[in-house]
Amino acid sequence: MADDSDVIWISDGEEEPLKPAEVAADETVIEDSFLKISGETGKVCDGEASTSTRKASIPKPSEVSIDLPTNSNAEPANSNDDGDCQVIADSPPPYYDPMDYNYNDWPPSPLPNVVSPKAEDVGQNPSGGRKQTSKEPECVILDDSPPHRESSPVKRPPKHVATEEFDNRQPSPDIIAEKWSSKILATTDSPKKKQRRTKDEITEEKSLKEAEKLKRAKEREQKEVARKRAKIEREISASTKSHVEKHLFCHIPQSVFDDHGGVEAAVKAAFIERNLEPQLVVKRGKDSSLITFQRSCIDLFEKSDGDVEKFVYEIQEPFFVYVIDGETLSSTHKTLARSIERVKTELSIPACNMVVTCIGAPKLSSNKLASLNVDLFSSLRVQLKVCGGKEEFAQYLVQLTRGLAKKTEHRKEESAQEIEKGVRTGPELVGDWWDRMLTTIYRLSAAAKRAIVKKIPSPVAGVDWVSDVGVDSAVQELANVVCENDRRIGNAVAIRIIRMLSDMEGDQCVD
Repeated sequence: MADDSDVIWISDGEEEPLKPAEVAADETVIEDSFLKISGETGKVCDGEASTSTRKASIPKPSEVSIDLPTNSNAEPANSNDDGDCQVIADSPPPYYDPMDYNYNDWPPSPLPNVVSPKAEDVGQNPSGGRKQTSKEPECVILDDSPPHRESSPVKRPPKHVATEEFDNRQPSPDIIAEKWSSKILATTDSPKKKQRRTKDEITEEKSLKEAEKLKRAKEREQKEVARKRAKIEREISASTKSHVEKHLFCHIPQSVFDDHGGVEAAVKAAFIERNLEPQLVVKRGKDSSLITFQRSCIDLFEKSDGDVEKFVYEIQEPFFVYVIDGETLSSTHKTLARSIERVKTELSIPACNMVVTCIGAPKLSSNKLASLNVDLFSSLRVQLKVCGGKEEFAQYLVQLTRGLAKKTEHRKEESAQEIEKGVRTGPELVGDWWDRMLTTIYRLSAAAKRAIVKKIPSPVAGVDWVSDVGVDSAVQELANVVCENDRRIGNAVAIRIIRMLSDMEGDQCVD
């Protein structure tokens, strides 16, 4: 068995029984394997531990607190003069408080390597202890200093930012503590108990909800009615303006196409060319030569509950086209007036317009055609139109359809102009007409016209005045009338006006 004098025992922290004589000596002895040096790292050689007992009781490192004087002249560990010693840096403590330790510095600097003593440094122990054998002595130096903790650099505000502005970017500790305390109080406070409602409160709440529900439903209905009304009004406006041609339909009996060969194809081609094909309606089963026109109208119908509906109806236009051929016109031109009068009587429309259209040239002279046209218009208000062929008849029919479609719009514009301009009824109408008569007189100023109207308020009164005083006296008196600009009307203007008022035939020219 090897001699244990050359071996240094390193305790693993377990306690061993001590002899009574060694208890007092153990209080002043520091086990060489568990030296704790404060400040700088110290050195211990084998000779210093010669008096220690191998089987001494060694407390745990956490229970031993030894303060040694710091040697300012001590040399750093791992130097060349350490002799027979080894340096072992203590590992970090097994537990670090996360609130105190800066995790930015973790992991700590790596442990230093164990330095082995050189062969030439092995020799006599300076403390006079046992001699070392050829086996390398084991001397352990523990670096039990706490891990190095670098202080985090202090944040400084940039040069271009003021100090107060930089400090305001981070909340103060008081603000943070106040927020956390409010959160804790909010979680710890017990919620208040909800009081039970009475029947009256429940009934009132239900009635309010029902009233609100009915109000919203009524508002939705009103919005829907307004939307429908606006849509119908747009359709009404379009039917009289932009889409007016699409609301007038031309009704042609099938007998017209049957009696005149090739007319059907020509008429349909003309309507298709003008995009009016839906407006051409062929009436079958009725033997007639009369072409009629019907207009589709849109109106707004309001119900008793406030709702609105679109009402579409058709009206008969007071315009007709009576179609005959050239041969029929040549043979019946003497009795044509009686035939047209009988047809108009059957229509039961007193104020209607009619055009007698002849397809093909009749065998009549131009004088007879002219006299026939005058007789028909003077007696029956009927016009005569002679079309040379079927293509001309088709174009004429399309023109009539488009003209009748836009007739209503033109009438509205004319009526609006008549209402805006002039005077409609009453005595002022006569004065307005007298003012227009004076405007036709050449070189009559506005001041002279106002003076004449003041002297003679109306042409009827002027005629009576001239009859009473005579022509010469009337001319002289009117010529001496002074205007607003202190100028007389003069004899020339007075003669023109008196001649116009004293003319009995109505053909007096005003020069």
